[in-house]
Amino acid sequence: MHHNYRVIRLSKSLLRVSKTRYPSFLFGKVRGEDRLPAFIYHDIDSDSFEQDLKFLIDNEYQSLSTREYVRQKENGLTSHSVLITFDDARRNFFEKAFPLIKKYDVHVTLFVPTCWIHPFDSSPDSFFDPSIPPRIFMTWDELRICQESGLVDIQSHAHRHALVFTSPRVMGFCSPGLLEKCDIYDWPMQRVNGRNYLGPPPLGTPIFQSEPLLSASYHMLIDGSITEQCQEYIIKNGGEGFFSDPRWPRTLHAKLKELISLDNRSILKNENIYPLMMDEFSQSESLFQKNLGYKPEYFAYPWLLGSELSLQCAIKKDIKAAFGVGVDYRRVRRIKEPISIFGRTKSDWIRFLPGKGRKTLREVVPGKFKKFLRSQHLAH
Repeated sequence: MHHNYRVIRLSKSLLRVSKTRYPSFLFGKVRGEDRLPAFIYHDIDSDSFEQDLKFLIDNEYQSLSTREYVRQKENGLTSHSVLITFDDARRNFFEKAFPLIKKYDVHVTLFVPTCWIHPFDSSPDSFFDPSIPPRIFMTWDELRICQESGLVDIQSHAHRHALVFTSPRVMGFCSPGLLEKCDIYDWPMQRVNGRNYLGPPPLGTPIFQSEPLLSASYHMLIDGSITEQCQEYIIKNGGEGFFSDPRWPRTLHAKLKELISLDNRSILKNENIYPLMMDEFSQSESLFQKNLGYKPEYFAYPWLLGSELSLQCAIKKDIKAAFGVGVDYRRVRRIKEPISIFGRTKSDWIRFLPGKGRKTLREVVPGKFKKFLRSQHLAH
């Protein structure tokens, strides 16, 4: 089963790569929608980000605000410009990216997952382990400093930024190895005592196949007693030491099989997931108004573009435009909803734009392939 999990994970990753649209300027050409590209960053390395900014400035690219970008795209305009976006509002942005943004006087958009911003003001039905390092994410005070600079446009990246279980297929268990490798967002939302638990769970917690909340068509709820019994089994059998036995995946799968039955698993169909989806927009809007004094107008979907149902939520909350990622370009062309939707390209490709000192694929493909093989995708 553990081998099957690795095969499934690799297959999904390869499928995602095959569906990703790569911009024409990677190959030395510039076509239609690539004439006004949007780029996406997460955590940055200061030296690399500074080189990106120097490349744009040396080649006279203008960095647009979100509103300027949307207006130009909606009106079919093209200019020697880019949209630079950051997701997640981690401390890395404030400490490393923001000083360079001020130094080079460039405009960027920061998409913020409001549940994770300090001081925490989560929705009443959600919580996470208070031992999570308190400075992974920015504070509202830091966001205000960025906003007041006039260079950072702060917009919504949903509230919880959550994955939800969508299948009874077991993808793995929380282990010391996965805790070390997986990002805080990679752990699907769990149901604990009637509340939504976010972040890394206790050792032994079963991880079922999941999808981003805003892309899912239903939400599978696992009986909490199953999870608790798996966790207790680890405690009784050596805690972290249990995982030193290479047979631990087989042992835990056998234990889980004893516990699961159709009677203790409930599935919420898509009509019931709607309130949870809508809450992603409502909670985000409420915290924006409370802490920044305005409602977000633009929305970046976590992981990939959301479902038709979540797009309806965005429309109801007066979102003017939504952003996806590279895998979404083909779908963007097919959507008929009355909302502007745009794909974004990974920041890795920014120095492939036309201009002096541009990179070539030959320089970066080997390193990209190695990075892909090392990447960890837990449940989606």
